[in-house]
Amino acid sequence: ERYIAVAKDSSIYLYDRNDENGYQIYTHTSNVSSLNFYTYEGKTYLYFTSDEGGNNPIVYKNCDAEDFTEPNTAQSTAINSCSAFAINGTEVCFANASNSVYSAQMDGLDIIVNGSDAVNETSSKASFSVYNGSIYFAKDRTIYTADGRPTIWSTRHDIASFALVEGVCYYTSNENYFYRA
Repeated sequence: ERYIAVAKDSSIYLYDRNDENGYQIYTHTSNVSSLNFYTYEGKTYLYFTSDEGGNNPIVYKNCDAEDFTEPNTAQSTAINSCSAFAINGTEVCFANASNSVYSAQMDGLDIIVNGSDAVNETSSKASFSVYNGSIYFAKDRTIYTADGRPTIWSTRHDIASFALVEGVCYYTSNENYFYRA
């Protein structure tokens, strides 16, 4: 990957491995989270959620643009309600504000929802991870594939966030403890 992005509050720090000057800072109108890169027509875009008081749309910035640091210039997508999401290739999986999980596809630079049915509608907060070319999401104590099927990983504690590495699930609980499933 050419870029690394880290967010704190409303600031995104974008490090370009090809730029000897280090990093750039973009300041958004509100707090940001759930950073994801997407490459389209040879350019790299950074997608993220914008915390706008209940409506958390997915927006994006062109990482290759000269005006990356221009404040409050993120472009909107068709997703207007998102608590978290992941992009893998052209596949997108996201949770809306009520934590229902949906499958979607990139369409150019926009995100188009595949039908109106959620793949998971429990009210628990979802977290996402990409592993071996697939998107996974976790709710409560179960990890699912992007189409909503449970996987082989289940845990003893509710999952706050997780990563799949070499076939092993590592996760943090809602109580902020770190585990291996």
